[in-house]
Amino acid sequence: MFDLAIKDLEKAALLIEGTRDQVEPDGQPDAFNIPVNTLHTNIYYHLGLAYCLKHNFKNAIKAFQKGIKASANDDMLEAMIHWLYMARCRN
Repeated sequence: MFDLAIKDLEKAALLIEGTRDQVEPDGQPDAFNIPVNTLHTNIYYHLGLAYCLKHNFKNAIKAFQKGIKASANDDMLEAMIHWLYMARCRN
């Protein structure tokens, strides 16, 4: 149900505009027990993935670029850059 996911995630992206990012309370910590997932990065990451799975690479690239700007740690930055690269290869 990627179309519904995209609709929900696009709305979520609009709702977080101009808000302060926050750590996801149920996010998994990294090897140093530091939580890496945030509300903003999770929204952009999953939005980008949904667009990739729909082969809409142009919008996936936009989502991952926003995710890169929102990334506050190397774990999320690496994930965003990886998927941005994959989307650009397919665009």
